[in-house]
Amino acid sequence: MDHPTKTKRRWWATVVAIAIILVGVLYAPAWRGQHINNAGSLTVGPAHKTVFVGFSGVTWADISAHNTPTLARLVNQGASANLVVKTLGVTTCPNAGWLTISQGVRAADPIADGCAQPVTASAQGILPATVETARIKAEEQSPFTPGTTTFGDELAQRGIRVGTVGSGAALALRSSANTALPGRHHINTEYHNGVATQARADYQQVADANLVLIDLGHVTNSHQSPRTKSKGMWDDLRAAFAPPAPRTPQARTQIAEIDTALGDLLATIDPQTTVIVASVADSDPRTARLQFFTILGPDVTPASVAYTNSTRHAGLVQLTDIPQALMTLLSHRPIEDFVGSAIAFSGHSYADGDTVVSVLQDNDARAIAVRPAVGPFYLLLSLCAGIFLIWWVAQYWWHARHGRSFYISRLPRFLGVTVAMLPAASFLANLLAWWNTPIPTVTFLACVIAWSVSVALLSMCLRDPATLVALITALTIGVDVIGGSVLHSSSVLGDQPQQGGRFYGLSNAPFTVFALSMIYLTYRAVLILRTHHERIALPAGVIALGASAIVLDGAGSLGADFGGVPALIAAFAVLFVTVIGRSLTARTMVTIVALALITGIGGAFIDWLRPEESWTHLGRFFQSMIDGEALGVIYRKLMAMIGSAPWFVWLIIAVVAIAVWLWHKHATHRFSPVIHIDNDQRWTIWAMITLVIVGIAINDSGLVILLMGVAYGGPLLAVCATTANGETMPSRR
Repeated sequence: MDHPTKTKRRWWATVVAIAIILVGVLYAPAWRGQHINNAGSLTVGPAHKTVFVGFSGVTWADISAHNTPTLARLVNQGASANLVVKTLGVTTCPNAGWLTISQGVRAADPIADGCAQPVTASAQGILPATVETARIKAEEQSPFTPGTTTFGDELAQRGIRVGTVGSGAALALRSSANTALPGRHHINTEYHNGVATQARADYQQVADANLVLIDLGHVTNSHQSPRTKSKGMWDDLRAAFAPPAPRTPQARTQIAEIDTALGDLLATIDPQTTVIVASVADSDPRTARLQFFTILGPDVTPASVAYTNSTRHAGLVQLTDIPQALMTLLSHRPIEDFVGSAIAFSGHSYADGDTVVSVLQDNDARAIAVRPAVGPFYLLLSLCAGIFLIWWVAQYWWHARHGRSFYISRLPRFLGVTVAMLPAASFLANLLAWWNTPIPTVTFLACVIAWSVSVALLSMCLRDPATLVALITALTIGVDVIGGSVLHSSSVLGDQPQQGGRFYGLSNAPFTVFALSMIYLTYRAVLILRTHHERIALPAGVIALGASAIVLDGAGSLGADFGGVPALIAAFAVLFVTVIGRSLTARTMVTIVALALITGIGGAFIDWLRPEESWTHLGRFFQSMIDGEALGVIYRKLMAMIGSAPWFVWLIIAVVAIAVWLWHKHATHRFSPVIHIDNDQRWTIWAMITLVIVGIAINDSGLVILLMGVAYGGPLLAVCATTANGETMPSRR
């Protein structure tokens, strides 16, 4: 038994730690929000003549002074970034990229299979009827609803004279009714080997316009004759294991030709013109890549990186940000119905363009290396967790049949905490530049295993090894969220930027791991706080740790996770109600669910109160409620969740869930003496189950939450349940 003085010190240390966590987390949203607003502050200055030169398939890995002298020179003069061109398929076709600029949300390619051919428009920019019909059909099947006006409509309404050159430019500035717009002039250009051959001469015909868009061509990085593009789930799964294909000789030739054509074109453009040069689509038909982006002009900081609130990462912008950026350059406010954010072109400067190229190439290399490491990591995690849990269940069953108490020895305990440490280790591995090694996936897995084993060895010095794993996991993810999601971005459990999912905050897998860690740490805190001033300390401790988790996950400037807040509130409400000695009645559960929903909507409302250009998806969701489109958003997420796995996977899950429930109902009384679980442990388990169930119900990737709940929460609880029994700790029996 612990000495009373030692117990009291532990109690005070726990109270102080909880207070520090609560104060720090409550202050973090204001600090982080100010940082975001300052970095991405919207500036609408005097209008400048603007030219947007677009092409497809050029990445930062292609940029060098030798191979692309024009593009390399531009980086030294302007603000650059990796450009996310994700639309609806596994990769993005050129027409889909240009149409995304047109409608301000992700667009589909106008044909079902492969990529559509370049289009020829009239002198007023009217598209052929067959193209418009195909575009409308693709738009009807899209999960994203575009606004009532297009980018071309918005420019015409503001009286901005526009010139377009080439296929993609005609698509980007089309009218919603496919009719002639005032102040619009279009030139169809010639393409050879996918590259415009007369861009310089064609530009001179529209050079007097306020805004000129030019499609310089596309790169095709495929040995297949007709360029195909996969859009299926299995092809997306393949990308989780396979790296992108190397550049073909044809692709390298096309890139050099685009660079030459761009140099000729820039020689005719007035130096006082603001010029954006960007690659708006992929070249590889199988693997998505980040693309080239740079801007130069009178108000642009040379040798710098661009910033946008849509990603919150310096040097990373989205395709949907481009129409908003063009609007601000033309001295107009961003378009309300478009989802992108304005782009900041000043600040974040480096010594020279070579440094900018190096930084952006490194970010691109990390994104490329992470994607094929996703599959192997999930296999490693699933196999290790599966083997450990199957062994644990078998041991549990054997001890139950022989009427013996079940405790696990030191080696299995070590293996269990090693498995539980794998998710946090996948983030900590990003502290090392493993993506620059010759075999990046192998190096990454080695780093993950090394982190996991090291922490597991250290944890074996404690009475409850799982506590250290939960603490390091919660700190790793929580501190990263406050710091701007540096580890989360381009991670196997987070999102890869080229996939266009989540660029900041907490995605579903890290949320699940973080939330389960906070619940477990709350359980350990309850055991300590129960020793002194129980009636005040227990509810206060649960509220403080629960509030910290909810703020970190749900604040718009931090986790920005709308779906996680109701799950956290429900889970911590279960803990709170049981800790104060109340029963979980049907009325209590209804109250908990209502509280969770109200708080989640309240968080979205708070985010909506901020300036529109600073909204996260929380604020946009609240606006969709005002516009009556919330049900459509919910339906899209529900269909995404159901479609995230084949039907037989859901059938297996249902069968297993029913089997576990029946076993628990009819057999628990026979096996309860095997593991002596006190009330605190029991309700901690129920809180974790509540979190996973609610998380699955309201998130569009519910299977990931279930997987992480089992693969992380399972070993954590298994180690706790079969090691904590021998400890002498105050708890309510």
